[in-house]
Amino acid sequence: MVKAEFNYPTPVDNISSGHSPSFSHSLKQQKKNKKNYRLLASIAAVVIVLVIGGVLLHSKNHKPTGKTSDSSRVSPAKISSANSSITKYVSTEQDLNLSFSYPKDWAVSPAKTSIGSSQPITVTSPLVSIINASNASVTGKIVVSVRPSSDGIEELTTSNSAVAAATSQQIGYTSPASDQYQYPYMTFISLSGQNTANSFNEAMLTGPFQFTQDETINAADLTGLDPVISASVYACSTTACTGSGATNLMLTSSTWQNADIFQQTQSIFESFVLN
Repeated sequence: MVKAEFNYPTPVDNISSGHSPSFSHSLKQQKKNKKNYRLLASIAAVVIVLVIGGVLLHSKNHKPTGKTSDSSRVSPAKISSANSSITKYVSTEQDLNLSFSYPKDWAVSPAKTSIGSSQPITVTSPLVSIINASNASVTGKIVVSVRPSSDGIEELTTSNSAVAAATSQQIGYTSPASDQYQYPYMTFISLSGQNTANSFNEAMLTGPFQFTQDETINAADLTGLDPVISASVYACSTTACTGSGATNLMLTSSTWQNADIFQQTQSIFESFVLN
């Protein structure tokens, strides 16, 4: 019998291990890709952590200080009747047909007016500490007065009786009537016998009339001013602060601009509606 002979191929390592060459290459590539993905993920995580840390550090180092500029105190806040501490006064007099707003802790007289009564109106502040022109703190008060022009301007009846302590400043009424002069001048007046450089004891709304510093003011210079609205400042030696217990107090424009009580005074000026 003739034996059949077969030539078996020489074993190949990859074949004997059960993997083809192409399959092994693919497996290695997948492992390599996984390593790359892990590396990229790690890098991304580090970047995110650094970014978050930077944002938190910036926020910590840039917190608001809570401080505001003192310049906001220069312009007085407008009086609003919606504010619970503010009340509105309405006069229906024939000569003083007007309205205005004022703080509730100020006193107004007369409490009510009627047609034909034609009496002046005064609005008086509570007693407060005021820095005078000599930079000393004194107890004082402010009295805003509203008078019909027929009463005259008593403090300006004498020739050369008063001067403008500074050039008049223009203010604006907040809600003027349709025929009301909207931007009147406010003039700081130093009365006769009490003139001190750049200081005054009365502020008056002089309507369209502007005065320069040290200019003499007479009643004739304000012809046609109706009503006459002014604020006088007094030093108080008694609790009642009337009569001999109240004397004219001199102050500077700096005190007027920065003290709360004078911000309230100017706000009363600005609230007038003149019918």
